[in-house]
Amino acid sequence: MNKISIYILLILLYLGFSKGTFSTFKDEFPLIANESAFSSYFKEQDPFSIILLDYIETGFVIKTYIHKYKIIWPHGESQIVIARVSKEFFSKHMDNIGLSIFRKNSKNEESFTPLPPFAMFVGDPFYGHWSGKGNKEWIFYPIYSHLVSSIGMGEIKINWETYKKMQIYLLKNNPFYGLNNEFGTRGNLTKVMFKDYQFSKNIKDESFKDVLLKLIRNAPIGK
Repeated sequence: MNKISIYILLILLYLGFSKGTFSTFKDEFPLIANESAFSSYFKEQDPFSIILLDYIETGFVIKTYIHKYKIIWPHGESQIVIARVSKEFFSKHMDNIGLSIFRKNSKNEESFTPLPPFAMFVGDPFYGHWSGKGNKEWIFYPIYSHLVSSIGMGEIKINWETYKKMQIYLLKNNPFYGLNNEFGTRGNLTKVMFKDYQFSKNIKDESFKDVLLKLIRNAPIGK
């Protein structure tokens, strides 16, 4: 078999693989075309916040765009959801890993502005209170202490200055990445808070395109 024949065979195999893979994604994962789709997919009445944990682009000819979310429920366990998204929605949130990209509060009010993962809970007297004077710190009530781990805060303290700055960005509908850009895809705190939820590095680095190119390079040349 000459090299051209091998090229054609590999391409046909790939197209078949892509079609099958796409069908699997379509069957197993919901499609989130934009922010408005969140309310349609998550119909629960309880307040919740959606944090973007990671994303990945798959496919060589037929592209599929994938988001991984963590759904934070104040009165229950968090939930991990993987969803297909549109190319536009994928591009829009490339800087927003670790941020809350959708929130619905107890009044059914929705917010789409990308903010740090604690945005929905810090400052709301239903979940906790401010402690100290001056640049005071937020303390969750014991009944909501599970939110500390759910949103990845650990030992991280949220102070009054950060909260007030976040509110200014929210009013202007601008993404807020922290006082020192510590949140978001390139933020140093995000890399600590959500490192265990990222897609496998091997999946990102070793795409099917890379595998295909390796096969082509190593294919024997026919006479």
